[in-house]
Amino acid sequence: MRGVLLTTLAATALGSCAMDGRPVPVQPVAGAQTIAFLLAGKVATAPIRCLSTYQRNDMVVLDSQTVAYRDGGSRTFVMHLSPGCGEIAHGGALITRSFGTSDLCTGDIAQAAVGPQPFIGGSCSIGEIVPYVKPRG
Repeated sequence: MRGVLLTTLAATALGSCAMDGRPVPVQPVAGAQTIAFLLAGKVATAPIRCLSTYQRNDMVVLDSQTVAYRDGGSRTFVMHLSPGCGEIAHGGALITRSFGTSDLCTGDIAQAAVGPQPFIGGSCSIGEIVPYVKPRG
């Protein structure tokens, strides 16, 4: 019972911090040239539910709610985040944890770590994951 109460209190506190009624401004990080380079000659395909570990190389922060991963091949995955991890736009790191799988999936919780002795600056959830691929032919 105590664990349920603590979980409920933590969720309520987190929710009250994340939803104060004000829109969260998206802070650009990567310039238009970087985004154009990452997506050059590629087209968006249907969103996927999970991104495997081997596909999560070379993360580039596009803005405070969007990151891109290049898988070393011809694909780039653009991952959208809910508000809460805006610190990644200021050099913070995106920390993810996997439970039972090494995949990163829609709905998983991520945290933004900031500072030289990192502390958690916010939490967000993984939203849509869109693969961009080079068309055949």
